[in-house]
Amino acid sequence: MWTAEALARLRVRDGFRLRGGEVTRLESLTDGAFALALTFLVVAANEVPHSYQDLMAAFKQAPAFAASFALMLLFWYSHVTWSRRYGLEDALSTVLTACLIFTMLIFVLPLKIIFGVWFSYMSQGWLPDLTRIDSLEQLRQLFIAYNLGFILIEACLHGLYAHALRLADRLGLNPVELLDTRYSMDRCRLSLLIGVSALLIVAIVPLDYSPFSGYCYALLGIANPLLRRKYARRRRQLIAAAVADA
Repeated sequence: MWTAEALARLRVRDGFRLRGGEVTRLESLTDGAFALALTFLVVAANEVPHSYQDLMAAFKQAPAFAASFALMLLFWYSHVTWSRRYGLEDALSTVLTACLIFTMLIFVLPLKIIFGVWFSYMSQGWLPDLTRIDSLEQLRQLFIAYNLGFILIEACLHGLYAHALRLADRLGLNPVELLDTRYSMDRCRLSLLIGVSALLIVAIVPLDYSPFSGYCYALLGIANPLLRRKYARRRRQLIAAAVADA
């Protein structure tokens, strides 16, 4: 249980008091696992180039690597933010983080392949795709694996934030911190909705159209800013009310 005196001594970032000031063993394990996953992205690429042509082909894989790296970085940063804000290392937090790490280490393989296929298709083959896919059925199975991994990772992150919300009294969360926690949960729910929708499309529509399920994720670029704007307005109201009461 956090006392008022202990909370007053905490560092504050973006209006949120950071209860996880020290790097825990759980967070260190997560950082190491993400570093290993990023290594997989490189190792899963081609072997060391032995000619100029091989080097140019390796460079052309950079967009797929960059997109995969960015998505993995977003997942890592979301967990870092959770760790810093709440500083939890109990049994449920450990289980959820372990599930996140396990899923992420598996998810990284179809992630790189999916982005490789997409960039090769969009560039009409100029950007190479080193993965051999012989049929649309194989491509659909690949999309199913990608969507399942995305859904499970977002479910783990949502579970971590939901767990922090259940411990709001113990953590001493103020109204702004409660709002930020709910915003993080809603953002995960939105991603879950998109991921489940994409998975259903892949599983239901004819094979010729199943790759288009990936465009569902483009909706996140529209829905996330709208969600952030909604919570930002409510957050400003809470801060103004707190200043007025003081």
